[in-house]
Amino acid sequence: MLIKLEDDLRQATVDDAGTVCDLLIAARHDIPITIDPETQRELLAAIIREDCSKGNGWVGTVGGSVAAAMIVRPNDREILYLVTGDKYRKQGFARKLIDRAKQVARSEKWDTLLAKADLKNDRVLSLLDAEGFIRTEIIQEKHTWQYCVWRSE
Repeated sequence: MLIKLEDDLRQATVDDAGTVCDLLIAARHDIPITIDPETQRELLAAIIREDCSKGNGWVGTVGGSVAAAMIVRPNDREILYLVTGDKYRKQGFARKLIDRAKQVARSEKWDTLLAKADLKNDRVLSLLDAEGFIRTEIIQEKHTWQYCVWRSE
């Protein structure tokens, strides 16, 4: 059963930062985080808190609890993080959050919106493909990233 997200998608607040951080840590095998979340959780939470304070975060909620989150960095025109809690997967949260990122890109008159995923994360890469992102370059850093770009109409 799909959740009606229109009423359950909102801009993240600084109070959401800890929960968003926990979602990212729980998904760290699918979303490589460049800092060690075990020893640097507070640093990650501070980064998320700062993004939320700038209006760069969005969350999907169920019964008031954060089920999914996204951070969009305007300076980079990039979806930095996109994560859905395990028990909320396959309910449309990631797709709705990507739609929100596209709305932001259009309203800010960005030509493109970037996203990257671990090259082994077929689930996210397939979602980005379905959402109109085009796979561009592969970058080898600490992880092997597939960069994708969406072009505004």
